[in-house]
Amino acid sequence: NQAQANQLSDKQATEETVLFPNPVSNQTLNIKPGSQLSGVNSIRIFNALGALVYEERIANRDAGLYSIELPVLPAGVYFARIKTSSTEVVKKFNISR
Repeated sequence: NQAQANQLSDKQATEETVLFPNPVSNQTLNIKPGSQLSGVNSIRIFNALGALVYEERIANRDAGLYSIELPVLPAGVYFARIKTSSTEVVKKFNISR
């Protein structure tokens, strides 16, 4: 059924999407979307309390790698929300200073 197919593709997109380095120590977070995530629209970063701390609308939607500079964020746990027109992936990462 279609709902199960969507759940499988969402799970695959989440598993294939890679954030590195993790932990981030040099101020740059690299995001490599999985094959299911073509056409990335936006990347949002949330802190552990759920507050939005960074947002970027993506112009080059089909890039294979996105690099985000995060120089002002303190050490801690964060979540990257990568959104396309059809799905959304949330990945956890850490910043160490």
